[in-house]
Amino acid sequence: MDGEFELNGARYPIMRSQPIPHPFKWNDPGITVELYSVCLTDFGSAQWVDREPATRTIGAYALRAPEVILGADYGVKVDIWALGCMKQAKLGVWKMTIWPR
Repeated sequence: MDGEFELNGARYPIMRSQPIPHPFKWNDPGITVELYSVCLTDFGSAQWVDREPATRTIGAYALRAPEVILGADYGVKVDIWALGCMKQAKLGVWKMTIWPR
C-alpha cells in the first residue's frame, strides 16, 4: 500500500499496480462479473473533468488519442480510446509500447 486518500469523508488505500494472478476469465457470466472487485487507477496524469486541464499532454504515449497527439480539444472520450488500446494489447492484437523509442 502506498498511502491513503480521503473522498467525501471516506478513506481509500492507494495500491501500487502489480501483475497479480487472478481467477477471472474474460467470458465469465454476468452474474459472476458483477461480483468482481475493481480498483481504478491512472498513469499519473489524472485530470478533473469539470476543470481546465493542467497540461495539454496527457496519458501514456501509446494510449494517446489522435486529438491529444494533434493538440486539438479533447474530452472524456480519450479515456475510452485508452481503454480500447489496453484491451487490444491484452487480447494480443498488437504489442503496446508505453514509451516512444
